[in-house]
Amino acid sequence: STIKNNAQFVCPSYSAISGIESIPEAISEVGEEYRMDRKWRVRCSSLELRKANISDEEVLVPCTTTTTTTLPFEIKFDYWSLNWSAFEEPSEVNCGATWVLVGMKSVHSDWTEDRKWKYQCGEVSGGAVTVQNGSFAGWSNDWKGELETKCGADEVISGFKSFHDVDQKDRKFDYFCSKLV
Repeated sequence: STIKNNAQFVCPSYSAISGIESIPEAISEVGEEYRMDRKWRVRCSSLELRKANISDEEVLVPCTTTTTTTLPFEIKFDYWSLNWSAFEEPSEVNCGATWVLVGMKSVHSDWTEDRKWKYQCGEVSGGAVTVQNGSFAGWSNDWKGELETKCGADEVISGFKSFHDVDQKDRKFDYFCSKLV
């Protein structure tokens, strides 16, 4: 993504978000006012390969490609969250027991120097891949620090939480990785 712009990431069919990276970018300093935003990159990975426990480097799928392979499972139904998260407020999404994160979109506010988010979850069906609950890993970034989250080779992201600090003009993120079996 580019700074100060709206962003949208949607994984191709048969894949889910398995990693997220973010780099803080200072935009300007006006007096003591510090302006910043983050550049984002989302890693989409094939569910079938993740289930087979193949490393991230082998399953990195660009978020703009489509898959036409017929596999013994599917992302049966996906939905965008009904409401946007609020600027400067905590945000949390938990896709659910058989669901995985397949898309994210955000809008930046110059006023709050924050982003609000919507999430897209997809239900894994077909029996060949099931989602086993995992846990939050711990905060993935420090204030104004780089963020990199990668789930294990047989996991994908099924939720995350974040909170904003007005003085820092930044968010901390924690991701929930679920195992595919």
